[in-house]
Amino acid sequence: MEKNSEGPTLRMTGDGILHTPRPHSRTPNYNFKPFNLNQQMLIAPDLNDWLPAGHLARAISATIQVMHESGDLDPFYTAYSHIGQGSWSYHPKMMVGITVYGWCVGVVTTRKIARAIETDVGFRYLAANQFPDFRTIGYFIRKHEDAPERK
Repeated sequence: MEKNSEGPTLRMTGDGILHTPRPHSRTPNYNFKPFNLNQQMLIAPDLNDWLPAGHLARAISATIQVMHESGDLDPFYTAYSHIGQGSWSYHPKMMVGITVYGWCVGVVTTRKIARAIETDVGFRYLAANQFPDFRTIGYFIRKHEDAPERK
């Protein structure tokens, strides 16, 4: 190891990472990329980059958008104030999306759906990085059980 009066010399590799040479030892000198779980992202992640093109969550999202545009989701909106009063609610398109996706992949309890939104990319994509708790999901399902029949 080269030393000068200020300490060990740093060397820059082709990937732009500074490395401190290690003294001779019996352990190999691994050249790992830096790994820091506490590092902040410099830009907001784009959820569209998280899923492959043919993923089920994308198909459900597209189907729900078509249903919204055709008016098939109108029964879900009747329970909400259309003049913007009251506290905010999660968008019915998002709530329908996470519920349908959950049923399609076998995640049917509200607690498991809420947990999956935090850990599963498909759920997080459909929830648009919002995190309704299990009570909110359950309330939505109970409140709108007969919504598809109300049209």
